[in-house]
Amino acid sequence: PETPYPLEAFPEPTLLARLVEEYFFHFSVYFPLLHRPTFEGNIRDGLHLRDEGFGSTLLLVCALAGRFSSDARVLPTETKSWHWAGWPWFQRVRSTRKLINLTSPTLYDLQLCVLVACYITMSPVVHAVYPIIGHGIRIAQDMGVHRRTMYGPRLTIEEELKKRAFWCLICMECGLCDRLGRPYNIHYEDFDLDLPVECDDEYWTNDDPDLAFKQPPGKPSKASVFIQVIRLGRILSHAYRIIHRAPIEKLLSNPDEAQRAVSQIDSELNEFITSLPDHLKWDTQNDDFFVHQSAMLHASYYTIQITVHRPFVPLPKRPSPLSFPSLAICTNAARSCIRVMEVQYYKLGSSLSLHWYQMSLFTCSVILLLNVWYGKMAGIAINPEKELEDVKKAMHMLQSLESRWVVFNVGKALNV
Repeated sequence: PETPYPLEAFPEPTLLARLVEEYFFHFSVYFPLLHRPTFEGNIRDGLHLRDEGFGSTLLLVCALAGRFSSDARVLPTETKSWHWAGWPWFQRVRSTRKLINLTSPTLYDLQLCVLVACYITMSPVVHAVYPIIGHGIRIAQDMGVHRRTMYGPRLTIEEELKKRAFWCLICMECGLCDRLGRPYNIHYEDFDLDLPVECDDEYWTNDDPDLAFKQPPGKPSKASVFIQVIRLGRILSHAYRIIHRAPIEKLLSNPDEAQRAVSQIDSELNEFITSLPDHLKWDTQNDDFFVHQSAMLHASYYTIQITVHRPFVPLPKRPSPLSFPSLAICTNAARSCIRVMEVQYYKLGSSLSLHWYQMSLFTCSVILLLNVWYGKMAGIAINPEKELEDVKKAMHMLQSLESRWVVFNVGKALNV
């Protein structure tokens, strides 16, 4: 019988192995969707040539990894633009795989929604991700993935992968709804599944069943960052529902309510940053792997801090109803965020990992420019050259992304 995908649909073996490595280094380090030993074992077994679901998953892994690869073979034959890296494999799945399937959904359907959404997030049509994430969440609900009672007393690899996929969808939706101003497809009170296991992939299985999914004592887990991403997503969701979903005029006209709302979110953010495990605290002397994870968490933390206080930055005809110095808080967060990203940029020696932070870098730059403008309006003596140093750093990092990622033309946008 004809295989779902012929052998020529996949990269040749050496490129395939390199792309799988790129995927787990650049993507799985933050969002551990797949179990690497199982995934690589299935490749060696040739499952991608027999099972359409796994074949589609592997092609999308290659498409995502292509976004981080410097090998020209990841580009379509008709263009040499790195904006289209990985497109041949994404297009192959897009033309073969039906997003709406009348059969019972499987784990692969969940994982494919996450991978498709991630690839499109890196494209100019970010708005198209919203219905895909919503579809993935509906599939998860149909499978019962969102309910704790659907899981057995002894966790299996497939059950843990279902949890990972669901939490990936939830985290992606948090960021996307905040960015696009869309309503959530699901709320936290609508599901009760446990958090993913804080255990590295190699410890999921053991000859002794009682030791399965047990991280060795004293060894920090690479998966810990995902737990913290989920925590941040919950805080962002809370902030979105309390502050940004309601008309801002309503909060501005009720200082006590606004003060309570912002104080509550600030308290949650403070608790988050002080309770991070030691290996994820901001320390540039840590292992490089954990420095990268810590940078992502801290950049997200500062960005959410700006998101919370930005609506209350005073304007000439609209004073802030809060006792908080919201502009100063946003300004300090913006400077801190850019400096964290600068460490990430130079420590890695590449801009490839910075695609996660494009909007953060742009937002932070606007905040710093606003601070300079506000100081001039208030007659405060400032040194514009000194104040704009961090803006120039952000511009440099954003400009380094232009050849590969679709980003703002930051020079024109900021007019500096």
